[in-house]
Amino acid sequence: MLQQNDIGRCLGMVGGSARSAGLALKPEIVEPAPVIRADSRAFRQILLNLLSNAVKFTPAGGEVRVSVEVEGDRARVTVADTGIGIPAWALPRLGRPFEQVDNV
Repeated sequence: MLQQNDIGRCLGMVGGSARSAGLALKPEIVEPAPVIRADSRAFRQILLNLLSNAVKFTPAGGEVRVSVEVEGDRARVTVADTGIGIPAWALPRLGRPFEQVDNV
């Protein structure tokens, strides 16, 4: 079971890097936060990867947001940032192992 403190823990883990990079971390989680049935270890790893990339590719003065929305019996977790983004041509490559897209 995944709970709000799991998301908070992930935000805390990237918080120092975000502050050093001059970024704002903005959690947008509905209250009361939903309990999500998931492999919490795998979910935390995915969330940490997304947050780390967002911090890495967002310029100073930007922001990284994590939102959790509930729609019926489902929850949507979103990581969004004001960074450089991913070009449309590279989107199909994202599911391949060991892919990385350089975006200048």
